[in-house]
Amino acid sequence: MRKIYNWFKRPYFVDTNPITNFLISLGLGVFIFLFLYLFEPFGIRQSNNEMLFYTLGFGGVTFIVCYINCILFFIIFRKFATNDNWTVGKNIFFLFFTLLTIALCNHWYNLISFDTFGLTRHISFQRSVSNTFIVGVFPILIYMLYTEIFYRKKNEKIADEIMKNQKFISKKSSNLEEITIYGTNQKEVIIFNTDQLIYVSSTKNYSSFFLTQDTDLVEKILRIPLHKVLDQLSHYKWVVRCHKSYIVSTRCIQKITGNARGYQLHMKNLDFPVPVSRNFSKN
Repeated sequence: MRKIYNWFKRPYFVDTNPITNFLISLGLGVFIFLFLYLFEPFGIRQSNNEMLFYTLGFGGVTFIVCYINCILFFIIFRKFATNDNWTVGKNIFFLFFTLLTIALCNHWYNLISFDTFGLTRHISFQRSVSNTFIVGVFPILIYMLYTEIFYRKKNEKIADEIMKNQKFISKKSSNLEEITIYGTNQKEVIIFNTDQLIYVSSTKNYSSFFLTQDTDLVEKILRIPLHKVLDQLSHYKWVVRCHKSYIVSTRCIQKITGNARGYQLHMKNLDFPVPVSRNFSKN
């Protein structure tokens, strides 16, 4: 049980790309249609003449519900469903929620199809739900297990190769330079040396600069959005944006690790890793 719990807590990624979700939803719809049409499970053959169109309807329901769920779920629950906190367990919850909505729509479709396809008996709501879960639960678990292992191993391998080749990690320079960052109002400033910067994080229109001071880590806050901080640091090649909320000094990266969600930067003087967004990982 402990292993299952730990697997549920493992990082996983959120893919909100509409084209990817369209193709996945379409593939699931085609699979359901072919499975029902070819194998005729659950005594589904009630209409000898319209079996093709009857089963095609279930495939269409699966495609439409999956695609709508992939769009609306991550819009409605955008604070809960972010790539930074998404896990295997949350993704399984989302997939089971999708299964339940498919079951509801399958039951509705079966009711309106009774006269259209000349069906001989009604299927109860409980039967619609159980049939949908019987067909969908094992493919979901197999898909989750495969993708979590595949992307985790892939990202771990790339992270190891980066560390071995020392790519992305800049060496410290012996030439110290004083950097001045101006706030939005051009009155507030933060001044630090090039060897002091560890990372910068942002919340709305404020940016927090985390700097080394002797052996301590200090935070200085300035009213300025993160993209404008990056503009002022653009000629420093060792300063990179790795996430929508983080800028890091590559001189302070000690280790890079990977998981199914992406990569993490382990920084000097930090007891937590800085995430690398999928949108910035190629850079």
